[in-house]
Amino acid sequence: MKNILFFILLMTIPLYGQVTFSEGTYIDNKDTSHQVLIKDLDWLNSPSEIIIKVDNIEKALPIKDVKEFSVNDKKYIRYTGNLEVSSQKINNISKDPNFIFDNRTVFLKEEYDGEVKLYSYKSDDFNNYFYTINNSPLELLLYKRYYIDSSGKTIYKNTYQNTLSKNFSCGNLKYSVNYTTNELTRFIDKYSSCKNFVKKDTKDSKIRNTKKFRITAGIAMNTPDFSIETRDYNVSSTNDGSSFGATLGLEYFLPINNNKWSLNADLNYINIESHSTGTVYNNVNIKLSEIQVLLNARHYMYINDGSRFFVSLGINTSIINPVLTEDFTQNYANYSDTYERNVAANFVYGIGYKYNNLGFDVRYFTNNRFISGQNLRGNFNLFSLRLTYDIFQF
Repeated sequence: MKNILFFILLMTIPLYGQVTFSEGTYIDNKDTSHQVLIKDLDWLNSPSEIIIKVDNIEKALPIKDVKEFSVNDKKYIRYTGNLEVSSQKINNISKDPNFIFDNRTVFLKEEYDGEVKLYSYKSDDFNNYFYTINNSPLELLLYKRYYIDSSGKTIYKNTYQNTLSKNFSCGNLKYSVNYTTNELTRFIDKYSSCKNFVKKDTKDSKIRNTKKFRITAGIAMNTPDFSIETRDYNVSSTNDGSSFGATLGLEYFLPINNNKWSLNADLNYINIESHSTGTVYNNVNIKLSEIQVLLNARHYMYINDGSRFFVSLGINTSIINPVLTEDFTQNYANYSDTYERNVAANFVYGIGYKYNNLGFDVRYFTNNRFISGQNLRGNFNLFSLRLTYDIFQF
């Protein structure tokens, strides 16, 4: 029953998450700048509209009404002109070696800002990159891949590399860069340094300067649920006790989706006991003391800058000196022994809430076979309530 309730809660918590509005700016067709709240969707593909909030009323502004907008270190400009629209998806690559152009009005994302600017247009089917030097007209960097009829081999038409060689000549720059945001951004950054151009902070540099790591410490209240199987009998725990433990974790925020995703590595100390009564055994006493390591991914759902829910999924195992003692009493016979802990991995689901540096979460550790022998097998799962604090960020 506890498992069912936990998974219901795990599924319903994300409904409370929301994409927040942030202070931003957009410029209309009359070159008037407007300071408004803009819904930051951290677009993976180039948007076709923006959503603003004025006097608590949401309004969608189509691309035809917005020349430019900025929100949370992201900047987009409107562009009308040719795109190279050949599909870059593996399943849709054509056998036509010629570039295919289409005149469209789209938003281009500013990837690098300085005397040289780099822009991108991204869709599910293809990406385009543009550059401008000292406010010159935007130039499209041309790239295409296609199949050869006879062999099915993929050919890369890297016209953009010739453009870089011709228009970005400086020092010993290498022009054989891939057609990706990271490589083109690094290339232009090296070119700007070679030319001693004034460079502004790019999104990538701001991400690098943001505190991406957190060290967290806390306490936990752990409630186990044990079951024991012998060759002849099953004994299920009925009176499991709770005990306190300690936790220490390292969290890394991925530079995507507005810091909504993170990877975590946690060390958890547990020292749990269970005193149970079975149908065959009069008493079953279990003591388990160990350090566990948990690797998990976490997704945040922000309410505002300081308040957010999160859900997590990870895999857990024991690492340091696991000690397991079990006592059995059957009729008038007593059995007591110390067993070697069967180290096995199990999944862990979690939900929680954080306010600034203070956090609270509930974790469910799925079934873990801690004894695996010919005559005796033991399993347990675990609920853990944690209170944590971010003690250091860098």
